[in-house]
Amino acid sequence: MVRMVARLCVVLSGLLVAPLGGCGSQSPKCIPGASAACYCPTGQQGAQICTSAATLGTCVCIAPAVDAGGTGGSGGSAGTGGGDGGPVVDAAADARADAPVTPGTFPDASLDAGGGQDLPATTPAIVSFTASPTTISAGKSSTLSWTVTDATMLSLDQGVGSALISVLGATFQVVTPSQTTTYTLTLNGSVSAQVTVTVVPLPLITSFSASPSVVSSGDSAILTAVFSGGTGTVDQNVGDVTSGNGKSSGLINGTTTYTLTVTNAVGGATTAQVTLTTTTVCACDSGAVCFQGSLIAFTPANPTATLTNVPITAPGEGLQNYTSKYDLDVSAFGSGGTISVNGTLGSNGCAGSFDLLGECTAFVSGSGYAIDSIARAYDCPAGSSFSFSYAFQAGDTILHLGLEGNWFSPAGQTNTVAVTIAVVP
Repeated sequence: MVRMVARLCVVLSGLLVAPLGGCGSQSPKCIPGASAACYCPTGQQGAQICTSAATLGTCVCIAPAVDAGGTGGSGGSAGTGGGDGGPVVDAAADARADAPVTPGTFPDASLDAGGGQDLPATTPAIVSFTASPTTISAGKSSTLSWTVTDATMLSLDQGVGSALISVLGATFQVVTPSQTTTYTLTLNGSVSAQVTVTVVPLPLITSFSASPSVVSSGDSAILTAVFSGGTGTVDQNVGDVTSGNGKSSGLINGTTTYTLTVTNAVGGATTAQVTLTTTTVCACDSGAVCFQGSLIAFTPANPTATLTNVPITAPGEGLQNYTSKYDLDVSAFGSGGTISVNGTLGSNGCAGSFDLLGECTAFVSGSGYAIDSIARAYDCPAGSSFSFSYAFQAGDTILHLGLEGNWFSPAGQTNTVAVTIAVVP
């Protein structure tokens, strides 16, 4: 017994802040939380924990070892019979008692890590709660991710006014809010954290148009886009465009579709298209001239065109040269309609003659009447007014208007004319 007490004093001395003069009745000082071996009154080995007051706590005992050699004798030696000797200590326990004890550890794995006392409980916590990305375009998604500890309940709201959903056991949730939304993650009913996903609206395209919508092959039109909420660009090598400002389509040689793309700050895009067509190129017989003039496009929104100070010249008798020529696009009136021409000649100069011609019109070069004249006003004197009209059919696209001085005015004499052209369905 003296030997065991001596060993215990050695173990305890490793825990003392300052020696207290040996192994006496005064409680030794120690490092709080450290552990040390001890012996129970019955002689078996135990352990004790250093308290926050720097004093060793109660010795916690373990079950006594069974000595295979029988009861100890009066000399206290293991394995001898008889006598009423001291406590039994087996060889394994003796060896453990000799082993050094490291503060914060226990000499026997069978001992409770708390020395028979409960350790402090871990506090439930939301370690992290994030959104990626934090800013999205309308219609796109963001991923909410989180890390928590000691979760028994875990819920996530789905935005203002929405019910909670349980996300216990999950670590992320994909969301697609239609507007900027703050999400709240709640742990065990009491701990919460929030994250906000900002939604940028898609750009708005108010209009995208071409003027005119039909051009002669090799000509161009003006493309105009009206939009907000982003930056605009048009394909077909048109490039960047500014809302409300027209930009040339570039020369075209056939039906061409242009796509406007408006993109917001986070990559969300809205598109619109407009199609530009070219007039039909008519094949002319040898010795004839195909009619091709300046294009005027009519639409239900823009059904009228006014021309002022249009020059005309008298060609001489028997000749026809159409000093001023116009291609009239009525394709926007798909069900047909009526086109009317009303004009007034200047008071000084030649008389005038005016023809409305069909889509693929040719006239004999140098003389003769134009082919397919479908409406007309001839030999109108200077200072007079004139009018004529034509009911075009569904499917008609381009009509032609030719203006010139009449045959009977002196060749080369000039004048001007003001003309108003209107289309009604």
